[in-house]
Amino acid sequence: MKKVVTISALMLLIAGVASAANLGTSGSTAPQQGSYTPPLVPVTITQNLDTTTILSGNSVSCNNGVSHTDNAYLRRFDLFVDHAITDVFSVMSVDWAVEISRTASNPNPQPADVNLYSIPWDAAFTYANMTMVGTATALIAVDGTMDGMPVNTVVAGSVTSTAASAQVDHLVVEIFTPDGDVDGYAMWIGSNDGGEIKDSYLVAVDCGISEPTAVGAIGFPTMHVIMMVNGDTDAPPTPTEETHWGTLKSLYQ
Repeated sequence: MKKVVTISALMLLIAGVASAANLGTSGSTAPQQGSYTPPLVPVTITQNLDTTTILSGNSVSCNNGVSHTDNAYLRRFDLFVDHAITDVFSVMSVDWAVEISRTASNPNPQPADVNLYSIPWDAAFTYANMTMVGTATALIAVDGTMDGMPVNTVVAGSVTSTAASAQVDHLVVEIFTPDGDVDGYAMWIGSNDGGEIKDSYLVAVDCGISEPTAVGAIGFPTMHVIMMVNGDTDAPPTPTEETHWGTLKSLYQ
């Protein structure tokens, strides 16, 4: 056995002298069929400390006592700083809530648009600085069955937050209830006073609010609009000794 080992070692030494090691590619020019797609990681983000309580008489809207005018309820999400998202965040749906939905004439469900925007991290919170990336319309019953109820609206849109710093785009989510005067529609969005990490915003042009304005700044500091954004991130897997190298080692044990 010792003789065989000695001869093998000698042959390896001769081969090494004859052909010095160099870095190189495989030399193949054939197209490869394999590809890698990072797995999607489900994520739900919210600024609410209480996402379940819908408080009666807590929300404000611009209205004439019978129907509402154009109202938009917004939240601005800092994906990196507040939610530690450093990948592309793809929204799949938005959970929000209705305090009251009613009609004075038209019995058909009333519309509410769920809009998604991106906005530069350092930009003023104005429509001129926002870019729409997704929209969908929810139909809300006006017969009382949706009063005090949550709503899930499927809507798609993505915001890129790939830089590992605060200097990335923010996500803005808007619930817009168009003027209901013709149909006698009135709606108040669901909210509570359970706390929030960032402000809720309102736009109501007929009431003199033409750009997103914190509801606390107009006299309603406890109106914390309920909103949860469901989506996923493109996150590469984290290799572990157990699932990768551990499996490889087991083949040789």
